[in-house]
Amino acid sequence: MRLLEMFVLLCSRFTMLASTGLAVCLFTLLTIQVTGRYVFHWSPVWAAEGAQIIFVWLCFLGFAAAANRGEHVSIGYLHASFPKIFQTSAGALADLASITMSVVVTMGGLMLVDRLSTAKTSGIGISVSWLYAAPVVGGVLMLVFDSYRLIRRMHPSTENKL
Repeated sequence: MRLLEMFVLLCSRFTMLASTGLAVCLFTLLTIQVTGRYVFHWSPVWAAEGAQIIFVWLCFLGFAAAANRGEHVSIGYLHASFPKIFQTSAGALADLASITMSVVVTMGGLMLVDRLSTAKTSGIGISVSWLYAAPVVGGVLMLVFDSYRLIRRMHPSTENKL
């Protein structure tokens, strides 16, 4: 179990570090774009396209970060209103629904990456697969976090060791 906890911690740190780095890149690209447009009357296409790709990646990493914190599917008030005996079952059901969604998102992303691997973006000229790899990475991270939460929920003795 210790190896699993270390893997989840590594995934969590990756999610936060990647999100922070991408947020800085997004801010930089948007600053270049706005400054270029309003100061130099020139708007680089690559800045807008890069910002779009980074924004998609930030969205999926944000989904993963929410899954890591357990703030993605559950409605706290409704969950708390259930009797204690049903709270674990309701939480497990929410985890299973989120795991299912993660698998669907990951599989859809994989299909898009495969089908669009030869297509290039118009401004930067990179493969469109970089854009559609975001659902794959985000979906896998959500799957890791939600599966770990489900394991902890089903084995409460491990929850106190974290």
